[in-house]
Amino acid sequence: MARYAPYLAPERTDFSGLKDFLEARYLQAQDHVWALREDPGYFEEVVYQYADHRPEGLLDSANKHHPNYKKPTFWRATLATVVSEAYHSVIVWHVLVKQAKRVVALQEEHASALDAGHKLPPTYKRELQLFKTLLLYVSQVPRKKLKHMLPAAPQFRKFWELAELGNGQRVMRFRDGMDRENDPLLRAYFKLRNDEDCIRFGYKDLVDEMERVVFAQSEQVKRITPWIAEHFSDLGLSVLAMHGINNYFPLAADFVSSKLADMEEFYPQNFSDWQEFVEKVPSFTFHTVGTPSLVDFSYPCDQRQSRKNAIAMWKAERNLDIFWKEVDRQYEEKMGRTLDKAFAYRFSAKHELERTPEWIEPLEDMFMENKGKQKANPKSKDLGKAQSDFKLEDKNSSIKIVIDEVGVDDIVSDLSQENPSNGKRPIKASIKLDQTAFRAFKALFYTPLELDRPGNMAWKDFLHFMSAMRFSPFKLYGSSWHFEHSEVRSIQFHEPLPSSTVSLRAAMRMGQRLKRTYKWHPDMFEKDSAASSSS
Repeated sequence: MARYAPYLAPERTDFSGLKDFLEARYLQAQDHVWALREDPGYFEEVVYQYADHRPEGLLDSANKHHPNYKKPTFWRATLATVVSEAYHSVIVWHVLVKQAKRVVALQEEHASALDAGHKLPPTYKRELQLFKTLLLYVSQVPRKKLKHMLPAAPQFRKFWELAELGNGQRVMRFRDGMDRENDPLLRAYFKLRNDEDCIRFGYKDLVDEMERVVFAQSEQVKRITPWIAEHFSDLGLSVLAMHGINNYFPLAADFVSSKLADMEEFYPQNFSDWQEFVEKVPSFTFHTVGTPSLVDFSYPCDQRQSRKNAIAMWKAERNLDIFWKEVDRQYEEKMGRTLDKAFAYRFSAKHELERTPEWIEPLEDMFMENKGKQKANPKSKDLGKAQSDFKLEDKNSSIKIVIDEVGVDDIVSDLSQENPSNGKRPIKASIKLDQTAFRAFKALFYTPLELDRPGNMAWKDFLHFMSAMRFSPFKLYGSSWHFEHSEVRSIQFHEPLPSSTVSLRAAMRMGQRLKRTYKWHPDMFEKDSAASSSS
């Protein structure tokens, strides 16, 4: 936690640094929504993750599941949660980023007038107080999710059971005879979910304890699912930002203690669109077009390109498009506009879906000589390149190559800008990577046209690759890592837990985010033969 010290020093809290954390998380929330709409495989994984953490998965005292478990009602609720929480995440981080920007602007405006012996300017104080209140509200979102859904995770189901109430409802109850005091993870979890303990010890200390006894211990990390890690990361980030405001001392000494009740004043102006959505969610019924066991979302994007795989990808993409069209149709029917249009202003950019292009047969089946129809026989090593060239000419191709006319030294900073259209022939600038960074690159930017299919990517290799691109990686809470650069915007990724090994498919998704954020593309990189030979 020593890495946070520059942001949390008394009287010198760097709100610009905190804003950078929040903005990177906001962009990650956007990418999550876009991936849910674009990538059938990702959509399927997320739906199953949410399904695995629903309380219906627990057994009762008779070792029976909830009557709705894996039934249409179960999938209806699961899919509604996936959609609503994805957009809610964009909204809350968008609100926080806007508020953080206001605080940073006021901090700069009043920089010369700030003095430890005087009170804060009223406007600045009010915006800081609102910032803290918003952070408190946002911190409760992942905290409540962990409170209600961690017990249903497969690794923890043995500790809880569903207890039936007299009115037919069921509640989760810790099983009799189970020891939670000698289990460091459960001990930290019960403190974090208890409101009195949060007031007594403070959110920051309890979050730090969870990080120390769980995420810093390999034997405990094995029990954590990616879903749990990601939501704990959100809790940690919001608590970290609150701690930064609390340490703005003594300038903030006269702050009124923030309470959730304070949100009543600010909620309508910041979350009115979300409130409308929440009221309509229970009436949504799109499980018939989104349940993975009923609809095929198999998406072999990481497999060698073939007609069979292309057809499978088209089918999965079509099914995903049908699902989202139904979501938008039902939302428009109830609200007068589609879900996408309703929340478009919450996104920092517009994203066009990429889809698998039309299949092109191998060249030896395409080139014929006159009426004899003799097949051309290009060398196999040139075949992939030839196919790639054909696909780049296809207007519907999802493969977009962006080549900047820049030098190697300036490549990173210029990659966040649009490709220059000055009429000059673009120059292919290249970045030389050592063997470890290049190994990560091969997974991140793998395309099915390549004959050499890479394996899974080690997380340490990804950290090395980002360091080679002059990013400073450091770990936040849970599984979240923040990558900071002096010239371009920051970005955050989740380390896969517990294995710290990124599957090829997940690595390709990370590569897509890097392409979208920094305009990186495969032609930019090459292996540094000198570095490889010296090693």
